[in-house]
Amino acid sequence: MKKLLTILFAVALGLNLNAQDECLNPDVNCDGYVNVNDLLGLLGYFGDEDLDGDGIWDSQDDCVEDDCGICDGPGPEILEVDTIIFVLDSVYLQGLDDWYTYEFADTTFTLNCPVFGCVDDVACNFSLNANVDDGSCIYGISGEPGQVCDDGNALTYNDVIQETGCGCQGTENVDSSGIGPCVAESSLNFHSEEYLLVEIGSDCWFAENLRYLPQVSSVNDLSDSIPKYYVTGFTGESIDEAALTEEYQKYGVLYNGPASRLDSICPVGWKLPSRRDFLNLANTALDVDVVEFEPNLVWFGGEADCGIISLEGLCAQDSNFADWLATNATGFSAVPGGGVYNWGFYGLGENAVFHANFETLIDPPWSAETYSGVFGIQQSLSTNYVYESSDPEIGASAIRCIKGEAAAGCNIVNACNYTSDNEDDDSTCLLPQSIAGNICDDGDSTTIYDVYQDDCFSCSGISELVASDGSGPCEGQDFLEFNSVLYELVEVSGNCWFKSNLRTELFANGDSIPSSFIETSDLAVLANSGFENLEAYAQILGLKYSYEAVLDQRMLCPSGWSIPKNEDWEPLNGPQWRNRPDDEFSWDGTNASGLSFAPDFDPSEGSGPVSWFWLDASDFCESCVLWTGNTNGFITNSGLEDWDHRVRCIKD
Repeated sequence: MKKLLTILFAVALGLNLNAQDECLNPDVNCDGYVNVNDLLGLLGYFGDEDLDGDGIWDSQDDCVEDDCGICDGPGPEILEVDTIIFVLDSVYLQGLDDWYTYEFADTTFTLNCPVFGCVDDVACNFSLNANVDDGSCIYGISGEPGQVCDDGNALTYNDVIQETGCGCQGTENVDSSGIGPCVAESSLNFHSEEYLLVEIGSDCWFAENLRYLPQVSSVNDLSDSIPKYYVTGFTGESIDEAALTEEYQKYGVLYNGPASRLDSICPVGWKLPSRRDFLNLANTALDVDVVEFEPNLVWFGGEADCGIISLEGLCAQDSNFADWLATNATGFSAVPGGGVYNWGFYGLGENAVFHANFETLIDPPWSAETYSGVFGIQQSLSTNYVYESSDPEIGASAIRCIKGEAAAGCNIVNACNYTSDNEDDDSTCLLPQSIAGNICDDGDSTTIYDVYQDDCFSCSGISELVASDGSGPCEGQDFLEFNSVLYELVEVSGNCWFKSNLRTELFANGDSIPSSFIETSDLAVLANSGFENLEAYAQILGLKYSYEAVLDQRMLCPSGWSIPKNEDWEPLNGPQWRNRPDDEFSWDGTNASGLSFAPDFDPSEGSGPVSWFWLDASDFCESCVLWTGNTNGFITNSGLEDWDHRVRCIKD
């Protein structure tokens, strides 16, 4: 008996060292005494195991991992072929007097752990290691890699066929890690409507048009002071019926100007986008970098593929309009729901128009109505562009909310202190007396060509056409006599110009210009028609010269002077170079430059308003001319060598 107890305590010592470390051997029950109770506790361990080797007896272990690493799992149970051995044998068939050779297979099998994946070897993502199909197989789809497709996931955009041709996959609308501007929120509930969100650049946008519909307005019920709400194509009165239409679900609601500026039009922490927000959006979509833009102008015109991504990248496909070009590369998902104007619904299938948080005062001096700002995308057979404009308050457009708070400031575009970063009118707008560049009178009889300055308040004119101290490009010279004609000079944008068109009949070396090189028929027509003050008009307009005269090495302009290049005309863009309406030979400009361009005369069409000038023949194209009309710039034309045009000389 003594020998048996010794053996039992020895076993207990071994067990305790392997599976327990709370107490010292041989005190099995940890009561501080070694007695018969410890022997009984030891007997309780007989037959126990630690199969997963974690140092805990399986009878006390909450998780006994099997060989596949699964808690309390059954262990390997996937039957797979291990080896197949083919054995050859033979037997002599006496009746045939021949040996018959045959083979049989000896197969061994192995039980393996489950490995989940695609087990179909014709699938794109077939896995050699997988032995249990998990339904993840992806099969090739028709189409070229990069072609637009639909991955069936509403939370992705820019869905395209992958390079392998195996499957359609898109980009997450919102970075699920939370580092983006939407902070991992892929949707938002507002007025019981769920809206998908999308991250574009550094901004978090609604990826759908706003569908807030507190009432339904008739398309004939227009207002510039009361909020109005329209659903594209809907002519009824029921909100519930309007909300059931396909147009409501796809294009949302169209809001007039007053409705768009309600404080609650977007959720708390969200706002109506500013011009700057839409500019950032356009920059991202078209892969350009436009810092600022002018009111009421097309931002990016031309073909639909302008830019790296193009305006198509702002647009989502519309099953109703196959011609609506769309790759939705940005996830903005613009759809062509059109808008409302005083003639009713417009632009369905061609226009996506959104309210922007700015206003424009029309027809100063600021007593006229206010227009709401809009950002638009137009796609039609003839035009494809992104634009910014101003619509009357009665006009209705869609709304896309953007995350952020509106910046306080002046949001009237043509106020003196407006910037595109200001969105929320805080009544600080400084409304000017007139637009910069408009004609005024500074009350100083010694100045000419008075106009309002950039601060919109100050009125001032030119005190001298040429700096009298000689610091300018004319070096203090007010006049230049050339071939017995006295030309007044003017300094503009760092250049010294003739103030009137050339009217010489001699080359610079004194040779006579052939009569075939000079056109005078327009003046003859004026003379025959009894036109008054023909001599003064001829002095301003000068003569027309042929292309041969321009190319002649004897030169039309004086020595040290030349016919201007295209780059010399570029600083003159704007009305400041055209005559004023109150000038003797009037045009629609301000003549703030002092260059005094008068409208030309075309015998076939009557008086102006046009003017054609030769460019230097060594410039970027041959036989080039500048055509100037009532626009704010110049248009360059080539291939007009058979026509005669004016010349204005500039100092070298």
